[in-house]
Amino acid sequence: MDHTPDISFEKDPYHHARRVFFTKWKPYVLRALDFDRSTRFGKFKKQLPITEKVLLSTLNELICDGLIEKTSYSGKVLHTEYSLTQKGREVCVILQTIYEWGHRDMLDKDLPIDPLGEMWHGFRDPDANVMENPYRAPRAIR
Repeated sequence: MDHTPDISFEKDPYHHARRVFFTKWKPYVLRALDFDRSTRFGKFKKQLPITEKVLLSTLNELICDGLIEKTSYSGKVLHTEYSLTQKGREVCVILQTIYEWGHRDMLDKDLPIDPLGEMWHGFRDPDANVMENPYRAPRAIR
């Protein structure tokens, strides 16, 4: 009888966590939802320099993994909002810890830090004009 364990990188919890919440856009989408509590698709398009196709794919993956939920509202204008689930809020705590570590390390190394990220994470006073539409406005923030 073979007692060799079934070892596979794809079955490792680090690999799973990275796939679930650490692809290119997922941390930004999750942080935006954590900050805003709920967000419409159109607001994401203003907040992130991401194509509609990639944004939709990212949102669908986060829904499938149970980190966000989608709620549709009917009325004069049909609209959809996205919000964090409890599991998504738990992941946001992890992401904030990672951001704080990265922020400290960048300061220690005297590296430039994006002021928009500092606003989102509480390291700089928020500027509503920049945060609402950051990629349409000039980015010269000091």
